[in-house]
Amino acid sequence: MLPGSVTQYIADYVYAPPQPIHFFHDGKFAPHVKGLTFERDPRSFKKIWSIDQESQIKIGLFVKGPEYKVGLHWMPIPYINDLYFETNRHLIGAKDPTQPMYILGADKSGRDIFSRLIYSTRISLSVGLVGVMISLITGIVLGGLSGLLVDG
Repeated sequence: MLPGSVTQYIADYVYAPPQPIHFFHDGKFAPHVKGLTFERDPRSFKKIWSIDQESQIKIGLFVKGPEYKVGLHWMPIPYINDLYFETNRHLIGAKDPTQPMYILGADKSGRDIFSRLIYSTRISLSVGLVGVMISLITGIVLGGLSGLLVDG
């Protein structure tokens, strides 16, 4: 469901700035982001990023992209980590998968920050799910025991 691959490294887009999503073009609904270009500062050799107004990267929902796994493949529990399927559909992304799209920019390795942010939330959501399961089981056991032990 991520816009890009979490491990995809593009050296040309190291520290790329965020690309805001534009929903309309010439009065018509056409979601897109503007392309990025950079030049090197001759004194510091740092990249100076600028928005390429001519280049538009069209984006869409449920677009094709790199293949990834969905499910519990990351859990270190035997047999449970086999519960997954592979797909190449992404919730949001560039219609042309060869064009880079960085909604929140790129890190020092040229990886998409937005994709990594979504990917990292799985741990937080898993901890919450485990907490709910523990309280559910505890509540069922204590409720059952109190129902059996109370004189009717």
